[in-house]
Amino acid sequence: PDISHLLGSFAAQGIAIPMLDRNMVAFAGPNGVTVFDSNTFRPLATLAFNSASGSQVTVSSAVRMGSGTIAVAVETGAINGPVTSGTVYLIPISSIPAWTQYSGTLQSAGTGTQFLSLPVNSMKALPGTSKLLLATPSKAGSLGNSIVTFNPGTGMIESSPYVGSEPTFLAPAPDGRSEERRVGK
Repeated sequence: PDISHLLGSFAAQGIAIPMLDRNMVAFAGPNGVTVFDSNTFRPLATLAFNSASGSQVTVSSAVRMGSGTIAVAVETGAINGPVTSGTVYLIPISSIPAWTQYSGTLQSAGTGTQFLSLPVNSMKALPGTSKLLLATPSKAGSLGNSIVTFNPGTGMIESSPYVGSEPTFLAPAPDGRSEERRVGK
């Protein structure tokens, strides 16, 4: 396929369920249903499948029904219940729990050590400053798929522009400004 116009990819596996009127797409797979923003590729909500017996859940089909429900057919395993075979689950989109959001603020780990709870693919120090540049994966929620400029002096995120799907490598902008660009995956 021609990927010259590829804008990004979703960090998901399973059957895609487009919801273009909502600018969303869901994926139903062995770990559950995850709903993504179709413009930023960031996860919005997720419903984990917890098989009561510990068996793998096998999704055989999934579709959107109407404006607010996803139907998921499970061939083997079960979702939050006894193991059955050939079960169809009707999942209201509004009942899928929101994705974990990260605050992007420093927290104390004791004895002068601090931490920032935020998943990152890559990080660099911004030359000539004490700031960090963080390439965040889509799983970072509203801060995902961004280049985050973090100022440890203030303990705050200064900017977090969306840059595309799963940024991993950072290079300084030619003019040396605090903005960085995504160079590749």
